Amino acid sequence: MIIAYRQLRGLNKNRKGDFSHRFKKDFFCKNTRQLLFFIYSDLLIFRELQSDPDHPYFKINKDKLDKLPDAYVDYKNVAKDMNYQIDPFKIDDYLLGHFEDMGFFVKKGILEIEYIYVSFDWYIKLTHENCSIRKYIKWLQKQANSEDVYENFQYIAEECKLYRIKKIGRNNIDKNKIIEYIRIK
Repeated sequence: MIIAYRQLRGLNKNRKGDFSHRFKKDFFCKNTRQLLFFIYSDLLIFRELQSDPDHPYFKINKDKLDKLPDAYVDYKNVAKDMNYQIDPFKIDDYLLGHFEDMGFFVKKGILEIEYIYVSFDWYIKLTHENCSIRKYIKWLQKQANSEDVYENFQYIAEECKLYRIKKIGRNNIDKNKIIEYIRIK
């Protein structure tokens, strides 16, 4: 009985490991990397059309993009090919949907917060703190008349922040520095 339990537990760990690997592979695709670049470079501007308020979009700041070094020519070409606009569905499909899933999977115990923190914290934080992304989520919540739109994204962002704080605490950093760190972030 004990041997069977250990084998079952080992199998469960293998399944979680395989699931985690596939999840990471799905996340780090070409489209996600491009969107993260635009967010990291602070190039996205959320826009609502007065003529069509039900169909917002993200504008890519062309002036700012043009000022980037030539090393980013591939991203400049991608933006040009997209007519300097990104459909919100791309943001949903390649970023927010993944983060929403991460929050759900952590809540259900399918993935551990440590794994999410180590693998995705930087991307979650970057996206969560982006003003245009925040405006878009607020717009979605208003459209749905519900604040639970992307609630698991909010959850995973908060859990990663707490994990970051606990990790700093484990490294024996003084509490005033933790408070200062929280204020800055």
